[in-house]
Amino acid sequence: MKKMLRPTPQGHRHRQTSETPGYQKLLGNYGYGLIDARARTPLRAAAASCAHSAWRRAEDCAPYPYPQAHGYLALSSVSRPSSLTSLHRRGFLRILMAAAALSSLRPKVQAAGSQPRPDSGLIDANVNLGQWPTRRLPGDEPNALMTKLRRHNVSQAWAGSFEGLLHKDIAAVNARLTRACRRHRRGVLVPFGSINPTLPDWEEELRRCAEDHGMPGIRLHPNYHGYRLDEPVFARLLEAATQRGLIVQLALVMEDERMMHPRLQVEPVDPAPLAQLVSQTSGLKLVLLNALRTVRGRALQALLAAGEVYVEIAMLEGVGGLENLLAQVPVSRVLFGSHAPLFYFESALLKLRESALDPAPAQALRRENARRLLESTQAGAATRAWR
Repeated sequence: MKKMLRPTPQGHRHRQTSETPGYQKLLGNYGYGLIDARARTPLRAAAASCAHSAWRRAEDCAPYPYPQAHGYLALSSVSRPSSLTSLHRRGFLRILMAAAALSSLRPKVQAAGSQPRPDSGLIDANVNLGQWPTRRLPGDEPNALMTKLRRHNVSQAWAGSFEGLLHKDIAAVNARLTRACRRHRRGVLVPFGSINPTLPDWEEELRRCAEDHGMPGIRLHPNYHGYRLDEPVFARLLEAATQRGLIVQLALVMEDERMMHPRLQVEPVDPAPLAQLVSQTSGLKLVLLNALRTVRGRALQALLAAGEVYVEIAMLEGVGGLENLLAQVPVSRVLFGSHAPLFYFESALLKLRESALDPAPAQALRRENARRLLESTQAGAATRAWR
């Protein structure tokens, strides 16, 4: 069995084998993109390790601890040779490949105060404002998030609120979300309000999202709000949102179960009833968030065939993940999504960079699919009002 050495945040080296969870996967929460080390040679994995280390230094982000029990491996600086005599062939190739990776991944930083061109930048269908309930995240302040988006030429980001998961005063959550989107870069952050259909005034809050806040869509979290997709209230919610011309974003999961707080273990949403509901709700525009870990293969194909259903790539896993996904589903139903700041934005961006997509499908995934989705609904007029 081949073995390799990986650096840890403390600068020590732990020997990993292909049977060790930390060797098998570098999860997007702690790395930049999901890297399946079993499908890569030790040399390529080492180059990815070195590239990640330089990203950490470039982003001025402090290393995270090494939660070995959860199967994660967070990487920090890679030791450098002290002299040319110590630079053996493998070390030289390792540095060379890392430099090549960085040259392709490092985004062009825009001039201070400049704005992304609205007709050329990325559209991110999955970002969040506010603080995650159980820990602080890099970029969970709106200014920091906007700096990140601007650096990577994001022209529009569809923003939900972490507060919408557990707060009972959803009206106040959506009001704060709207103010934050208007205050921090009007036209880039577009609010998608939280709706909890188990609360008595959810229909009035849906009206406020559409009419008072001018939101183009809503974001649903059934597993945090305590209802199933086969309950009648969910079907009523889909129908009401569709009648108002709102896009419905449905988050199937928010966090990897290995990272959940022991007192906040939340099961993924069961998507089994969705296909029938979509086919019964004429005109529904549904975007599945964080779905590609739980819905795959024929189940995903059947769901997309039931109506106008889209997925985004924040939780897409594996080497060549985009090519594998587009071999199963049409590119017109796939959106770019990062799940920032809970996931590193660069994780989603790396999936685009390492893919072998032609320019046309790449541009469709980067922005055109999301743009057409907005413009095909009444929500498109609401979105244009934010520019």
